[in-house]
Amino acid sequence: MKVIGHRGAPIDRPENTLESFELALAQGADGVELDVRLSAEEELVIWHDPVLRQGAGSELGIHELSVSNLRGIDLTAATDHEVWSDPTHICTLSEVLDLAAGALVDIELKNLPGEPLADFEHRLSRLVTDLITEAEVVDDVVVTSFWPEALDAINDVAPTIATGWLLIPGVSPLRVLDEAAAKGYSLLLPFDTSLNLDSEPEVFDRVRDVGIETWTWTVNDPERMKALIDKGIDGIITDSPALAVEVLGR
Repeated sequence: MKVIGHRGAPIDRPENTLESFELALAQGADGVELDVRLSAEEELVIWHDPVLRQGAGSELGIHELSVSNLRGIDLTAATDHEVWSDPTHICTLSEVLDLAAGALVDIELKNLPGEPLADFEHRLSRLVTDLITEAEVVDDVVVTSFWPEALDAINDVAPTIATGWLLIPGVSPLRVLDEAAAKGYSLLLPFDTSLNLDSEPEVFDRVRDVGIETWTWTVNDPERMKALIDKGIDGIITDSPALAVEVLGR
């Protein structure tokens, strides 16, 4: 069973920063989950939202700023982190891959229709594919998205890169299992509350039967972690990697 730090270890460090990813791995996580976007010059930068919020209502679009401009923003101050006070800054996907060498990296594509930078040509998918190939980390990454077309753009050119379909709340893996298998996805990632372990007690076995793993997000309750582990979940994405590692008894 894999423990994946959701944006690193965001309870203890500002999310999606090198400091957060480094701590998650130090806490015993098998890997980290992150969100990748394009900067103004199409660099692969790590941030969840399409904008950075500063001050009273001030917003800066990630796709409108260069990496150098983004690095000038203190994310600790911008996010008003409750625990960590030292400055932190935007990082790139390349930097995270270097930091996490040998660990798993779950790369969520942030290019959905309806966002400020709608990416119908799947430029983000292609650039992520190129970096994974150049960095020779195919075996250490999975690329995930809520948008199947973005994943298909990767599978079409690099089928050896693992891809995972993020499912919106309310959708069980069994509902989309046939389609995911036909598309060649390696993972299904349902929202935690979409998993009814009473009505679908063998859900993880059934998904594994077609060669797909199930990772769920975002689980921070130890009793829920135990229940999922007992039923055979393949991976838990959590804000508290240290807690999940403790629950596993590692």
